[in-house]
Amino acid sequence: MHILLTGAAGFIGMHTAQRLLARGDTVLGIDNLNDYYAVALKRARLEPLQKHPGFTFEQVDVADREAMARLPHDQAAFERMLGLSRPFGPAGLDHWEKIMFRPTLNISGLTAGFQGAGTKTVIPCEATAKIDMRLVKNQTPEDILAKFRRHAAAMGMGGLEIEKGMQYLPARTAIDHPYCLLVRRALGEGFDQEPVVTPVVGGSN
Repeated sequence: MHILLTGAAGFIGMHTAQRLLARGDTVLGIDNLNDYYAVALKRARLEPLQKHPGFTFEQVDVADREAMARLPHDQAAFERMLGLSRPFGPAGLDHWEKIMFRPTLNISGLTAGFQGAGTKTVIPCEATAKIDMRLVKNQTPEDILAKFRRHAAAMGMGGLEIEKGMQYLPARTAIDHPYCLLVRRALGEGFDQEPVVTPVVGGSN
């Protein structure tokens, strides 16, 4: 059987996964790995499970998905506003899934050749591009940069000069964090209505 197991990094979840795997089931374990108690202990429990070929783990917060499902959204109006002829991003994913939980690679600017007034027949000797990447959970700047370099080389751009700018790890605050709950309660009392909770938004300094 194929089993979806929540709380796979917990004491009970770990032993349940072991029993399921031992009887021949395949297990997809999910856990948000919050810091209610030591995250290192949770990862240590997952380590032997992840060595088993029948076990797959995804770090997922079910509360995020529930909050995401309550967000108002009109896909047709959104596409009209941006002038899109078809949905953007990978097929089969919800709008908010793409916006909140998927990494991005953005081309901020491109420069090449003659761009002054008038015309000039020029074959550019170089071109530059500035890009930025928004990382998500389980990604690090060092790993993603290394993968980007390998991909560029695989695409025949081994001579590409890549200069690294600023970097920082992805971060977010759980919507059930005590401070978030206080803010939600204060907003609800101040505006006399339940606030709309967005699990995560893109942003940088």
